[in-house]
Amino acid sequence: MRLNSIRTKITFSALAVILFSFLISHLVICLKSYGDLKHQLLKDEDIVLSKVAENINYTLLDVKAIADSITIDSEIESYLRKTTQKGSFESYRDSEIIRQKLKLYKSLGNKIYSISIIKQNGDISSTSNDGNYLAVLSGETNFDEDLDSFYQMIALPSLNNSKSIKIVNYSKKIYDSNSYKSILGKLVIGINYDSIVNAFSALDLEYTRYCLASKSGEIIYSTDSTLNEISDNFLNSIIAQGSSATSFETKDSFIVVNNDLENGWILVELISKNKIYNRIWSGLLFTIVFGIIIMVIASIIIAAIMLTVTTSIKKLRDAMKQVASGDLNTSIEIKSNDEIEELSQVFNTMIQNINNLIEAVAIEEKKRKNYEMITLLTQINPHFIYNTLSSVIYLARQGRTKDIIDLIVSLIRMMQRTISYSEEFAILKEELEYINDYITIQKIRYGDVFNLVVKTDKDFDEYKIPRMILQPLVENSIFHGILPKEEPGVITIEVKKNDNKLLLSISDDGIGMEECSLKNIMDGSTPFRGSDKYINIGLKNIMNRLKLLYGENYSFEIKSEVGKGTTAEFAVPIE
Repeated sequence: MRLNSIRTKITFSALAVILFSFLISHLVICLKSYGDLKHQLLKDEDIVLSKVAENINYTLLDVKAIADSITIDSEIESYLRKTTQKGSFESYRDSEIIRQKLKLYKSLGNKIYSISIIKQNGDISSTSNDGNYLAVLSGETNFDEDLDSFYQMIALPSLNNSKSIKIVNYSKKIYDSNSYKSILGKLVIGINYDSIVNAFSALDLEYTRYCLASKSGEIIYSTDSTLNEISDNFLNSIIAQGSSATSFETKDSFIVVNNDLENGWILVELISKNKIYNRIWSGLLFTIVFGIIIMVIASIIIAAIMLTVTTSIKKLRDAMKQVASGDLNTSIEIKSNDEIEELSQVFNTMIQNINNLIEAVAIEEKKRKNYEMITLLTQINPHFIYNTLSSVIYLARQGRTKDIIDLIVSLIRMMQRTISYSEEFAILKEELEYINDYITIQKIRYGDVFNLVVKTDKDFDEYKIPRMILQPLVENSIFHGILPKEEPGVITIEVKKNDNKLLLSISDDGIGMEECSLKNIMDGSTPFRGSDKYINIGLKNIMNRLKLLYGENYSFEIKSEVGKGTTAEFAVPIE
């Protein structure tokens, strides 16, 4: 194997790039992945914790909303203002009425265990008939404490004593609406404990532990009993920071804390470091092993491919040397079923196209010269100038000075455009101005036997079309459509845009023509003739000019009906 051959260079270069990329990429991964993965993991867990807080808040906010409605209920306020002897029938009746009303409020929240109203005299109206729970409420005699909080969790034995019922109480003072400093009583809403802790049911507990603590540091719920041993000082330090979402790192764990709960409770998540490290390093190990396997396989494949590819490249190189020496009859055959084979086919096609192009250039150059001459013939010819000047003499004898000025100004502008511009294309605005000057001259010559209507959009003004492409079609409309009709007519030029094509149509309401005559004109066998006996360029020549300029990327069509008129339409790419 030659050391300076392309095969050797590509093979060893590819292997060196693969090995270098592998070493650098895995070095960077090892240096950055720990911090990035740890950061992403903590971020993901913070999102999970925020979702738990959001679910708990749904419950708490629903309860607070119901409590707010109850505390401003006028019927309940009247009940609290009313003074009755405790234990009397009237007291029992009023309490029962309020109890029924509280049941209606209770039906608004399916997570509510009970709703109770406690009067200053100790009377209780409650939706609950649980004596144990009512006994707890009977101890709620302090109306001056700071309420409006989820402050107490109690456990009640169930009726079958198989499992206790846990309830979280929410209390709120009820003020006299006439004097907001006067307390009439208080509201206590018992919330089912399970409705709060259900927010933890969907969590993955494989390597994480969660707990819910009150703002005083009391553990309300934990997924692991060991969390109950978290020191009060630690929880108090978290509460004191007051951050809505924080994270800590201890010797054995990562700790994520969320303080977004509506009632000041905090959510704490502990993630085992050992398990996180195992997760990180197992991912890195998999990446390294997978990378080594891919590198080995890639090296083998590259080496094999190089043996076949470079052989084909050598054949292609030799063929190109022959072309460089001037041999345009060279061809190459490679059967590799890949891009090199396609390249050889393209090479052969390119050589063939070069030969065809050399021949076509000579032919197209000759055609271009011919069409340049044809283009000149479509411009102002001497006979047109002669007729125009004859009209000037006629108008002068009649003293029609204004018509003479209009005619000469239009003729000068037409001649200026013919002399000053040699480009093959002109913008649409210029071509329409040229047509307006041409129409002005013809209307002065023949009178108001025809009118020109132009339908276009100013946005099309700067689009380019072949120069002098409209004038022959307008001339044909005048001399072969309107004038033979011997009555006034209308010539309409309409310009539209369709995707990337500019559509132009020139129509008249003249005498029209037979289908056979139209076919002969399109074939070029019967050219148009103007009234001044000069042969016009003909529609066949216009089509040839369009084909020369646009190849097959154009369209040209003529529609005609005897007695109704003729329409010539063509479409060209937007320039």
